[in-house]
Amino acid sequence: APDGRRIAFDSGDFNGQTDGGADIYVMRADGSGRKRLTDFPRAPQKCCPPGFPGLANNPVWSPSGTRIMFSHFLPPPKEGSKLVVMKPNGSRQHVVVGRKPDFVNKVDWGTHP
Repeated sequence: APDGRRIAFDSGDFNGQTDGGADIYVMRADGSGRKRLTDFPRAPQKCCPPGFPGLANNPVWSPSGTRIMFSHFLPPPKEGSKLVVMKPNGSRQHVVVGRKPDFVNKVDWGTHP
């Protein structure tokens, strides 16, 4: 977070060897208080090509620290991706940009509120 007290990260647990998902988490800067903010259904084991990036990743804080935006990837048959914004507690998730089958990924809020 901009105040340096919290970290947003993705679990990155999709590598073709695991349960087929990735979710967004926050924790305190000291590593304590880990909390999952998203809970997307797992992608079927054999749904996706090698290197499929998972379902939720690349979280970034807004400059004010009041929102987190992340990429949400849709496995086949839906395919495509969205940019989703939410409060730091995981509530009020809504799509900011979503396209099918285009690929939107990795937002940068910049440094100004």
